[in-house]
Amino acid sequence: MSLSMTLPGVAGFVKERLKSALVRVRGKGADRRSLRQDVPVDISEERLERALEDLAREGEAVERDGRWYALEHTPFSS
Repeated sequence: MSLSMTLPGVAGFVKERLKSALVRVRGKGADRRSLRQDVPVDISEERLERALEDLAREGEAVERDGRWYALEHTPFSS
């Protein structure tokens, strides 16, 4: 079953799935393609990017050399 990005709460659900995926891969990080597979909803590339940028702005994730990492698994965490 595919969920539409227009349903209430889906944006938060997507962010939580992305964050969980990043925590799971630990210091290896993940590229966009593998992260997309962890989100069981049909979203555009733009919406995926927006969710990742939101996580970065909230201090939950960081992008380096095309890979995304949970901030807690980087040298940048406090």
